[in-house]
Amino acid sequence: MNALPAREQQIHILLVEDDPADARLIEIYLEESGFGDWLIDRAQSIQEALDQLEEQDYAIVLLDLTLPDGTGTENIRRIKSRFPDQNVVVLTGFDERVFGMEAVQQGAQDFLVKGDYDENSLAKTLRFSIERQNFIRRLEETQKIARIGSWEFHPDSGRLILSDQVLALTRPDDTELKDGMPSVELNHLLRRIHRIALSGREVNLDTRMKIPGNGERYFHVQCRLTRTPINQEIVQGILQDVTDRYQTEEMRKSRDLARKSTEIREQFIASISHEMRTPMNAIMGLSNVLLTGSDLAGEKKQMIQAIRDASDILLGIVNDILDFSAIQAGKIQFREEPFSVRSVCRNLEQILAAKVRDKGLSWKMIIEDQVPDQLIGDKLRMSQILFNLLGNAIKFTDAGQVALHVDCSQRTRNKVSLTFRIEDTGIGIPAEAQQSIFEDFNRVKYQNKTYEGTGLGLAITRQLVELQQGRIYLESQVGVGTTFFVHLDFAVEQTLPNGHAVMEPVRSSEGAFRGTILVVEDHKMNQLVARKTLERQWPEVKILMAENGQVGLELLERNDVDLVLMDLQMPVMDGYQATQAIRRHPLARIRQVPVLAMTANAYVSRDDQLHEKGFTDFVLKPFEPDQLFARILQYAPIKTISL
Repeated sequence: MNALPAREQQIHILLVEDDPADARLIEIYLEESGFGDWLIDRAQSIQEALDQLEEQDYAIVLLDLTLPDGTGTENIRRIKSRFPDQNVVVLTGFDERVFGMEAVQQGAQDFLVKGDYDENSLAKTLRFSIERQNFIRRLEETQKIARIGSWEFHPDSGRLILSDQVLALTRPDDTELKDGMPSVELNHLLRRIHRIALSGREVNLDTRMKIPGNGERYFHVQCRLTRTPINQEIVQGILQDVTDRYQTEEMRKSRDLARKSTEIREQFIASISHEMRTPMNAIMGLSNVLLTGSDLAGEKKQMIQAIRDASDILLGIVNDILDFSAIQAGKIQFREEPFSVRSVCRNLEQILAAKVRDKGLSWKMIIEDQVPDQLIGDKLRMSQILFNLLGNAIKFTDAGQVALHVDCSQRTRNKVSLTFRIEDTGIGIPAEAQQSIFEDFNRVKYQNKTYEGTGLGLAITRQLVELQQGRIYLESQVGVGTTFFVHLDFAVEQTLPNGHAVMEPVRSSEGAFRGTILVVEDHKMNQLVARKTLERQWPEVKILMAENGQVGLELLERNDVDLVLMDLQMPVMDGYQATQAIRRHPLARIRQVPVLAMTANAYVSRDDQLHEKGFTDFVLKPFEPDQLFARILQYAPIKTISL
């Protein structure tokens, strides 16, 4: 059994016609056309039609141009002014054909000449106008989504037809759209564009307008002169809101500028760091040489010590600025590699021993037995955190004790939570300053004394801890002392099958070195510092000196060398090129020699690429003598060491 066809949706028409005979003829034509299910309401005047349009939606208005209360195109203007989206087809007599054309120009979809149509042409015209109206509405919806509006300008009459979307894009209040008038700024823009189009040129430009309540908006405009089939000139144009594109482009430019500024800042800071560290290496190195084993006494020794202390302060400031800049730029990366927590703490103990001794303080370090020695994490950052906190403890303690206590607060098979407690008996931190002590550039002021520094040390420490998902806080009492607590999680290094953990080599800087060291350094003052520092520590050491990488390679080929101290920036052949040449050398004894990068560029020294480019490790200039000695003893062949 065949299903019945679905009933076609009714087409609701408002017929505005005062002549009953003409009205009845139209009704008969539509009933007999077979092109739809027509539902017809009738009005006999413009006013009656307007009243019915207020109460009912119609698919189409079939409008006679000659009515008791209006004649000609005035009828279409009255409907369109009240209902601009209404679909209208006009009816006109043989002698009024010109009025039909004018009605179309005023916004009617089409016109029919009375007596010149039958049931088929009438129905087809109405159905076509409905489909065209639906298409226009879909087009308007698409334009709305794309934020595009269109307009037409008729130069002969001065008539301007703006789509609702043009008005919505360029006027702040949608309630004002019914008048169909452009804003003052849009009107000025259209006048300028129309002059260009009427001269025969096509307009294709971006512009901007200030929209009250919506700020400054950017628009893309295209416009050109066209001609109708009856050779009438019309200026047609589209306007698209491209503010999002402009904002995205501006954001990209701002991002690129910020990135470039960051790169320039980093290059500047790195360059300044290098330029400052190079002479500081000479000042601090020679001061250390004079203070170590020298027969200086009295005022001269005090002045050299003052030079050394001032250099320490300046170096601390440079380091703080570099670290702060790196953190702000998001350049901090954390390594995950095995290390010995006890080795790190003992190394810090050696580095800080002189400062503790100079201030006459006692030192205590306790690492609880339950703390696993072999961990996986970033030993450099852990060392930096503890160094900052212990350095502050020594700095702000004039009498008494500084202590480091390491405890295990929680442990699983693969993970451990460590608590580092740094205690001092120093001046303490006032309660009102404890909340802000970790802020950038914050320096606690004391009545009787001013302490040097940038106010960045604790801010950097806090960020290094928090970037590792750790926690830092303090307890302090003025005149009694301060305790800082640091909680950090580490993975636990797994043991080998025989039950022994992988231990990293730990050697004291007190060993006697009797080997040969090649120093590749172009700066004469740094050559002197390296030679005097090494010879003062190890009188039996043999030192070879090269002013660039090429000379260094030649010395390596002629001599048995146990370790190379390699500067990075040198003429002829720099440290990178020389180290790569060493690693590619045909002789195994040269390929395998330990190479320690010596650099004043703190950023380069923290670059993982140093290892990738063949360096064994690095020493940052200006170096602490004990750190340099410990590095040499750590990597030098065992045969050269006598303990």
